[in-house]
Amino acid sequence: IIKQSGTGTKPILSFTGTSATGEACIKLTGCDYITIEGIVIKDETTSNNVEYGIYLLGTADNGCKNNTIKNCVIDLYQNYKFTIGIKLFSNAEYVTGLNYQNKFLNNIIMECYTGYEIFGSSYYPDEKNEIGTIDGGVSEIKNLGGNESFVLNGIIFKYQKGISVHNNKIYNIHSNSSNIYGICFRNCSYDTVKIYSNEITNFSSTYYSQGSIYPIYSSSENYAAVQINDNEIYGFALTDQNFCAIDVSMGNTIISGNKIYNIEYTLNSSRIVQGIKISSYGTHYLYNNMIYDLRAPNAQPYSATYPSVCGIYVGSPSEQNFNVNLYNNTVFLNYTSDNDLNRSTA
Repeated sequence: IIKQSGTGTKPILSFTGTSATGEACIKLTGCDYITIEGIVIKDETTSNNVEYGIYLLGTADNGCKNNTIKNCVIDLYQNYKFTIGIKLFSNAEYVTGLNYQNKFLNNIIMECYTGYEIFGSSYYPDEKNEIGTIDGGVSEIKNLGGNESFVLNGIIFKYQKGISVHNNKIYNIHSNSSNIYGICFRNCSYDTVKIYSNEITNFSSTYYSQGSIYPIYSSSENYAAVQINDNEIYGFALTDQNFCAIDVSMGNTIISGNKIYNIEYTLNSSRIVQGIKISSYGTHYLYNNMIYDLRAPNAQPYSATYPSVCGIYVGSPSEQNFNVNLYNNTVFLNYTSDNDLNRSTA
């Protein structure tokens, strides 16, 4: 156990990197039942930065299991595209190498380029990892990004089974990246993914050309059971980006109880503002979502298929087994446009 002694101000551990890459403030390999609690990890330098705040590494036959990182603050250097607050990585080639039931609770990740990166193995995916809160605590991912044009993620994970991401606040994300993701997950097949009760707000990009902002993004979830429930996504002032609050392709999804509001695209280019998008095969249930105050008053339609503003977009993929069930959703779009070509749809 690495733990703060007593109460009061958390102890600060300061680190400086070298010219080498892949350095971590704390790195544990094949570790089990380790607790790191109540400390501050900082890299205050502007060169030779440490890449990772805490790095848990599973080997081919020895995964990281039952570890807990709790009540910690990780503060690195946001203008370096390889900085990651907490990284969990698997090299599993045998079932004993998968990472299992690691918990990241009540942490504050800030001034990095990526908050959490949780990557399992395609051979033996991780199981039952968790990012969120406990005992009424707070989990924040904030002030990420910088001047780099590298893709930015608040939380990104892939090759996971039974993962839970909940009660996180992800906000003040700014970069020069073409694509910015709040919570991004890929390749989590054959098991449950739970994304619930997260608060996501205030992303922006200075990318010189068209880019996209995705507060919650899912891709290639063959046969996964994806649950995206009770999240609140709001407060985005877009300049030259497309926007989709919840973008899901493939898998079987339940999307319910989400609130999406106060999103505005301010320029007059052909851009898209969407609340929820379902674009590929699977069985999807969307119910009790509330989408309102999405605006793009000066925009032109992106194409005949995509109006400038859309509350819920359901694609028409060529694949079979595409079933979408919509009920008890509220979509209210109410703005005035001086552009004759501007179109919106629920």
